[in-house]
Amino acid sequence: MSQPLNPLTLPLSGSWLIEASAGTGKTYTLAALYVRLALGHGPDDGARLPALSPSQILVMTFTEAAAGELRDRIRQRLTGLADWLRRDAPAAEADAFSLGLLGELDAADGMGREQAARRLALAADLLDDAAISTIHSWCLRMLREHALYSGNLFDESLDSDDGARYADSVRDYWRTFVYPLSDADFAAVAVHWATPDQLADALRPLLGELPAPPAVWRGPLALAHGRQHSLQEAAALKTGWPERVAELRARFADWQAAKAYNGNRLRAATLAKLLDALDAWASQPHLAQLDDSLDWSRLSPDFLAEIWKGDGPPLCEPLRALATLHSQLAALTPFHHGVLAHASQWLGRVLDAHKRREAVMDFDDLLIRLDQALQTDASHPDPEQRGRLAAAIRQQFPAALVDEFQDTDPRQYRILDALYRVAAPHPGTLLAMIGDPKQAIYAFRGGDIFTYLTARAAAHGRHVTLDTNFRSTEAMVARVNAMFARAEARPGGAFAFADDAGAPLLPFQPVRAAGRRETLHHQGAPLAALQVWLDAEPLNAASYRERMAERCAAQVCALLAGAQAGDTGFADADGGWRALTAADIAILVRDGGEAKSVRAALTRRGIQSVYLSDRDSVFASREAADLLHWLRACAEPTQERWVRAALATATLDLPYARLDAQSEAGARDWDAEVERFVALNACWRRQGVLPMLRQLLHRFDVPARCLARDGGERALTNLLHLAELLHADAELLDGEHALIRRLAERIARPDRGGDERIVRLESDAGLVRVVTIHKSKGLEYPLAMLPFAASYRPVDGARLPAYRYHQKDGDAYRPALSLFKREDERLAQDRERLQEDLRLFYVAVTRARHALWLGIAPLRRGRGKSNTLHESALGHLLNGGAPIDDAAVPALCRDWLDAEHAAASELAWAELDPSLAPARLPPPADAPALAAARACWLRPPAPWRISSYSGLTLRLDAEAAPLAESAHDDVAQEAQADAEREPASAVGGLPALLDALPPGAASGVFVHSLLEWMAHTGFAAVAANPSALRDRVARGCALRQWPQLIDPLTEQLLAWLHTPLGLPGAPATLAGLGAYQAELEFWFAAQQLPLPALDAHTRAMLLPGLPRPALAADTLNGMLKGFADLVLCHDGRYYVVDYKTNWLGPLRADYAPAALAAPLAESRYDLQAAIYLLALHRHLRERLPDYQCERHLGGALYLFLRGWDGHGHGVWHACPSAAEMDALDQLFAGGRA
Repeated sequence: MSQPLNPLTLPLSGSWLIEASAGTGKTYTLAALYVRLALGHGPDDGARLPALSPSQILVMTFTEAAAGELRDRIRQRLTGLADWLRRDAPAAEADAFSLGLLGELDAADGMGREQAARRLALAADLLDDAAISTIHSWCLRMLREHALYSGNLFDESLDSDDGARYADSVRDYWRTFVYPLSDADFAAVAVHWATPDQLADALRPLLGELPAPPAVWRGPLALAHGRQHSLQEAAALKTGWPERVAELRARFADWQAAKAYNGNRLRAATLAKLLDALDAWASQPHLAQLDDSLDWSRLSPDFLAEIWKGDGPPLCEPLRALATLHSQLAALTPFHHGVLAHASQWLGRVLDAHKRREAVMDFDDLLIRLDQALQTDASHPDPEQRGRLAAAIRQQFPAALVDEFQDTDPRQYRILDALYRVAAPHPGTLLAMIGDPKQAIYAFRGGDIFTYLTARAAAHGRHVTLDTNFRSTEAMVARVNAMFARAEARPGGAFAFADDAGAPLLPFQPVRAAGRRETLHHQGAPLAALQVWLDAEPLNAASYRERMAERCAAQVCALLAGAQAGDTGFADADGGWRALTAADIAILVRDGGEAKSVRAALTRRGIQSVYLSDRDSVFASREAADLLHWLRACAEPTQERWVRAALATATLDLPYARLDAQSEAGARDWDAEVERFVALNACWRRQGVLPMLRQLLHRFDVPARCLARDGGERALTNLLHLAELLHADAELLDGEHALIRRLAERIARPDRGGDERIVRLESDAGLVRVVTIHKSKGLEYPLAMLPFAASYRPVDGARLPAYRYHQKDGDAYRPALSLFKREDERLAQDRERLQEDLRLFYVAVTRARHALWLGIAPLRRGRGKSNTLHESALGHLLNGGAPIDDAAVPALCRDWLDAEHAAASELAWAELDPSLAPARLPPPADAPALAAARACWLRPPAPWRISSYSGLTLRLDAEAAPLAESAHDDVAQEAQADAEREPASAVGGLPALLDALPPGAASGVFVHSLLEWMAHTGFAAVAANPSALRDRVARGCALRQWPQLIDPLTEQLLAWLHTPLGLPGAPATLAGLGAYQAELEFWFAAQQLPLPALDAHTRAMLLPGLPRPALAADTLNGMLKGFADLVLCHDGRYYVVDYKTNWLGPLRADYAPAALAAPLAESRYDLQAAIYLLALHRHLRERLPDYQCERHLGGALYLFLRGWDGHGHGVWHACPSAAEMDALDQLFAGGRA
């Protein structure tokens, strides 16, 4: 039997299990023990530890946030007590622990106040070096500091997200073992997992937990051997069964005719289904197991004996064989089970090898490796070496305080036990395990209540409890005690956890209440501690959630309205008053679905809320999903479906009219939207994802739209947070699509990784909190509401890869995992689900200081007509898990809550009609009125933008519309021009060059990139080393699957190096150039440039008289940018060169000078030439001291590569006059041409 704990007298040696119920001061007690350890306080009985420095006291908890809070609380305790001792402060400022400690310090044999104050102050100063951390951080430190003993590397790093490594390893497994399978064997695999990703999803929760498959599963053909072995085992077991089934059919036909058994209990149709299923299994080789959906107990000897008339059924050989068949089938390993076991073992080895090679560990590795090191250390064959690692760690940390011990898993406990020996503690050590088994709610994270029971048995006789609640009012504590006291009297106790004799293993012990000085008042009277919303009408899950969410929102609205009216708030014993605020209210839910329902109800009443969850990853937010659509559209702006999906996202929140205007893909509005994403694509490629997303947010006015709606501040914060995380990922990934895949993976698994927690806002602190019960653990709230108290989620085999439960093994419980997923196993796991739900309910009802609301109703699940409330934690507390009649629910609730003896301050039945509460929360009466909006008389600046030649020509002949800041690649426009142009009708003559090169943007980009590489390498150097050029061409052709182009393209590129350029003066070739610059980038200003004026000037300057598309009637104010393929100097004159891969026809004559004019004008290459020439003109004017346009500007040279042969084909040269260039320059400077 446990005893109450006095933190001043607890012996600080050996092992102690301290059970701290909710609100009983667990952290306070832990800090008090820390103070005593720092002082070396305790009776001098020979076992007392000396005064320890913070570096010698291990404080272990389970989250970084909890570790930080513990450090702060311990620091406050040390500094506060030291200051109190130095000041000789009055006793009224101290608590009972401090007063008791002071009495012992002042005793004759005490150390005295001054020395104690010095020690405490010194400990506080050294606290930054203290070992107050999570168990994972501490394990990492131990592996590094004791690398020689543990066998680990000194510099291994922690990798919190192994998702990419795991996915790669599963794909390696698929290539190694699945690819070699025959079609039949692969079909047996594919029926369960058609892709590596499906296998990865199935394996992830099972990794490291499955036993090794039989020995035949070896080698590269392990899966094939395994399937053959499974088929042989099944075939051997099926031997003789077709004959047995035939005999059973005949015997049962005779028994039915003789009416030898009760036909109502074993109907003919049921019997036929069972025998047909047995016959199908026996005759079909691919069926390994019987149909589990059927009730095979109907053919068991016991059942037949019950229904048989007379002396009982004759136990013929088929019935005896059938009685043992199920156990024989259970001994077989189904093929897909073997695949999972084989893959799990193989992946475990491969992943461990990868991580050791990369010198990284994940969180599980930290525990595994330290545990293995300690086990190896304890079994060392040399007695002198045995136990050296454990002894070194004990010497480093003589005392260990383990917080939240109920969440410890078996491996963590094994580490602690190896160090401190819980059952037989090492002399001169202390292990204090502090926790509350009633709050063990983290089984999904590995927390194991059975480990706590093992520790309690090992610490027999050293088990103490904290028995006073300092959190809640006396009435609140009385109501919680009453909730569990009645259920505790039933077999199994309140928490449905008992030994074989029915004695509770998790007994509920009522706690005392210290009470609070303030009282909660509503409408002029104290509010009852427990309020129950009881709905006697049977409800399905959806109706229950909707109705209770409305009641909850109505109650919150009524409370906050009362606070505004001044009649709802907290009155303290000194007559002070504090009005209730939204931040005082917490609504506790189980999951995001419940949170969504109650937050929607709150929003309808004008009440803002914030959702807090243990799994509140920003990648699980709606903004993350919308951002994925945006990235896809920005990466491929020419894909209509991606652009439309991005525009339709809820976060962009575009008006329906704007979306409707884009219904026609060729409409002008649609073109403008595409332009935006084209510009964003260019920004992404050149500046990165973060600048691109910033531009996207402002181009679509996302900040303004977000902040104009409820919850918009949260949405905008999530977007900015996601942008920063993507920017960090982009530094490690290659290309836009890799980043998109990364985001999609993180959205699919938002719980992995550690940097994606929702960023909290200062404004969140003043809102109603909707909190998951898991998140609320360790927290307290003035008012708590549990509107869905009756909700539960039974174990569903369809959602689980395996069933997990515990089996009794002597005095211990061992974990079990079954891939068979039989009904008895489901019931075993569902029993443990109920046990954890009861502990979750305890956590929920112990969060409130002053008042708690519960929503209760009879429940229906699915299409069932019976009440399933008894399957929930609440149902167990009401009626011990026995089925409950709908009409009995109100009476059971009153009996459970001891309503007959409850005072008015403790219990009330909240009959609030949601329609009677305010429809919306009225604004505060003292809210300042908004003044009239101030008028702005400033003239808005002229729109400023960045454009290019491609941007100017993207919508030729279109009406005025905002220009894009960037545009399509020129090569893409060339491909578009090729598609729209009719080929020449020439007959005969030389064929065009590169007739094997396919038309289109891909080939154009490739040829341009090769010419750019040749220019950067040096045209002359490439001509002298043709093999380097061929290697470059071969690599590019291999990527594009154009092997047939390697030799002809290489030969043509080499020929172009020596082909005359057709420049005035001495002949010039690329290989012979002395001064040139490839991909020359330019930017220059355009000040209020009218595009029609630019169009008119260009028409008159270049290719006069030829028809061409007109530019849009718009004005450009900003910058014009671009890249010139090549700028060269020849005979003292400077030329700008542009390569064109346009396909103008099949013959060389299609590229004659006269034939080039029309395509040039049609594609508006005249405008491109004018822009490039102006850029070169301005550049030369700045760089050449004696620059004269007539003498230095050579003009524009366009090389149509498919026709450029050195004989006049494929070359267009133009050189405007100096007057024309000056007029063009004036036009861009804001003047007139």
